[in-house]
Amino acid sequence: RSSRDLVAYLEAAESWNRRTLPVKTSITRLGWTKTDDGNAWQSPEGPHLLRADGGHAQVISSMAPHGTWEEWKAMANEVCKLPVPALLLCASAASPSLEITGGFPLVVDLHGTSTSGKTTSARFAASLWANPDDAALFIMPWNSTPTAIERRAGLLHHIPTFVDDSKKVQIKDRDKLASIVYGWGSGQGKARGTVGGVQATAAWKSILISTGEASLAMIAGEHAGLRMRILPISDCPIPKGHKAVRQIEDMGSWGHGGARVTEWMRANWKTIPASWEKARLQAETDLKSDMGSRMANFIASIGIGAKALRAIGIDVNWKEIYPLLTSGALAAMASADIPGEAWLRIQSWIVANESRIAERSGWTSTTICPQGWIGKVCQDGRVAISPPALEGELKRLGYDPQEMIPQWAAKGLIDAKPEVVKWLGKSARLYRIDAGKGWSQIGIRDMDDVEKESPVVAPPSGKRDPGDTPDNLY
Repeated sequence: RSSRDLVAYLEAAESWNRRTLPVKTSITRLGWTKTDDGNAWQSPEGPHLLRADGGHAQVISSMAPHGTWEEWKAMANEVCKLPVPALLLCASAASPSLEITGGFPLVVDLHGTSTSGKTTSARFAASLWANPDDAALFIMPWNSTPTAIERRAGLLHHIPTFVDDSKKVQIKDRDKLASIVYGWGSGQGKARGTVGGVQATAAWKSILISTGEASLAMIAGEHAGLRMRILPISDCPIPKGHKAVRQIEDMGSWGHGGARVTEWMRANWKTIPASWEKARLQAETDLKSDMGSRMANFIASIGIGAKALRAIGIDVNWKEIYPLLTSGALAAMASADIPGEAWLRIQSWIVANESRIAERSGWTSTTICPQGWIGKVCQDGRVAISPPALEGELKRLGYDPQEMIPQWAAKGLIDAKPEVVKWLGKSARLYRIDAGKGWSQIGIRDMDDVEKESPVVAPPSGKRDPGDTPDNLY
């Protein structure tokens, strides 16, 4: 007679038959889970009932194995003769090991010029788990919303997430990209409110594999923490005309390797952490840097992926892959020195604008600067720059002056605050930059220009050698 009557009937039927109705646990994600037998791998088929609808159901359907394991294995062994595709496959296989070892979630960023096989290599790595074709929707485009990428990561959980073509990220959305990478390192998405409370936050512990022409670190700008969450790879993946392109494009088998990798990891759960720790210590030693701990963590995790692939019959040459990883780690650590990078760019900007520097050699009080003066050369050899000019250029380059200037001051490269200086016949507050030999091409006039002297801030490590230049202070 009504929906209320129908609900009452169903509740009564369930209550009456409670003892005979089969009970099954359900889950809303893939990856490692627990059963009565211990650790288990949740696949679309079980052990728990997987609940997925809408876009998640499309992803799950793409993970159905196709073709045969033997066909995919033969193709993979041929493609893995190239170190970069082999590296991506190792990263793809390594993702489930993070839960076992406690390794950090990471981003592997394959970038470089177009038509060099980046997307093709990513498809090869994705075929370990699913159908890598665009129509299958397993590989996401970078113009997807952050929420969509987070929810995909939450569904896959321990399976790698693939995002292609970083050039699709619009300039206005670059902060969103940075938030995705930051969130990836913490293993959780952004908390979002609802009318009645807070949405469930997506969580994962996996590897993000990204491809594109521009590196994620450069797209995201000044974020130093972000750069230490990315392992950049810029080597050419597949030489032009190589047969691997055709082998991957004609691929007829996929989705067989992931189950074999996770079964090997489940069987070796207790011994994997010791292998990972040994590899991490070796990588940390090889990187020879105080910043190398996180990168060594990443390298060791990918090494476990290589070990798993060899165990299931995929011949990956770790001796060729390891140098690519260490080279990428060193590049990431170098790019993470944001203050040093900003300093070098400001150096170049001032030298390029020498004609806008007043009171240098050859300058007279009648000299005209159509573009406007930005500073002057001081008697002590330093260059004084007006705050609006310096801070404005830093902002234009994508840096925060409130972060950069204090860090420069701590190294003795600049006064912490603008000082009163005679400039163009008047008193003005300017930043005095310790230019050292970097400004030798800008002549210095012997003039009494400083009204209120303040001592140069010494670097934290002690007295600076007069022969040092700003370049080698970092």
